[in-house]
Amino acid sequence: MPSISNAGGSLTSALALTLLAWAVRWWREEASKSKAAAQSAKAGSTRVLSRFHSGISLAALKLLVETGACPHLIFDVRQDPSRPLPPELKGALCIPAGEVEEVLSHPKRWAETFGATRRPPPSDILVFLGSTAGEQEEGAAGARAAGYDRTLALAGTLAKIEEAEAQPPQDLAFLRADALGLLLMGEGARQAFPCPVTVIDVRRWEERLLFGSIRTSQALPVEELPSALNLSPGEFEELYRFPKPSQHDLVVVASRSHARAAWAATLAADAGYTQWLVLQSGHNGWRFDANVKPYHNYAAGEAPPEPEDVATELPDRDEGLAELAALGLL
Repeated sequence: MPSISNAGGSLTSALALTLLAWAVRWWREEASKSKAAAQSAKAGSTRVLSRFHSGISLAALKLLVETGACPHLIFDVRQDPSRPLPPELKGALCIPAGEVEEVLSHPKRWAETFGATRRPPPSDILVFLGSTAGEQEEGAAGARAAGYDRTLALAGTLAKIEEAEAQPPQDLAFLRADALGLLLMGEGARQAFPCPVTVIDVRRWEERLLFGSIRTSQALPVEELPSALNLSPGEFEELYRFPKPSQHDLVVVASRSHARAAWAATLAADAGYTQWLVLQSGHNGWRFDANVKPYHNYAAGEAPPEPEDVATELPDRDEGLAELAALGLL
């Protein structure tokens, strides 16, 4: 008869082996979870900002809010948003930086977080306010991951907002149509400047097509300007098909009236450009070309208005030369 004296030992050994196998499997599962978490954290920490991301000064941000130069939305991504914002920025939406990607990516989460507030299309500019650069960059990186490339972060962050508010606003220089007309006709300052004047049209593309544009002007929609100023000369020219102005080139920036152009000139001044002038009357005041038609303001996506017919004329030479002299361009 076979001996069974080792049965207990055999069962004990089997149980021990089973427990050991279970422990090994548990350890492997936990190690796999830890590795996945580490990879996820690493991926989150290495998320890059959009190539179109840029900074914006407090003065430029306030002007954007005041004029509505282009569609935008402001997010307050501070961990502690209890400190009040400047009155002009109190419409900012509060959201932790780490939740930006999820909320922007899912309409249901957006509605749960912000109610009836319009969820921005990817073409809008998103501005991030934070107490630290890290908060702002995390929010902007989350927006990029959700498909939003046009992001701005407040230069200096909200931690230095008192210092920024103490800075006097930069005075913009305006140029009337008569003076620009003379420049484009080859009179006045063209002989004094080593580079010719560059006219940048910051309206939307369809506005140029529907209502005409100043001859020789170059197209650069204002919502793309913050990032365009950060591009290298080669990248800039490849994207916009004209040379990037140097910081001391003479540039006249034009919009429909002058609101968008004023914001563009403010951005340029913040970036160190010294010779950006705003066409005071915009395209609506340009009377030197029958193909350039005045029109009422309308938002992107709305039905465009009918163009208005106006009589053409020549620039007033005396008025134009006097203004160029006053600006030191003669």
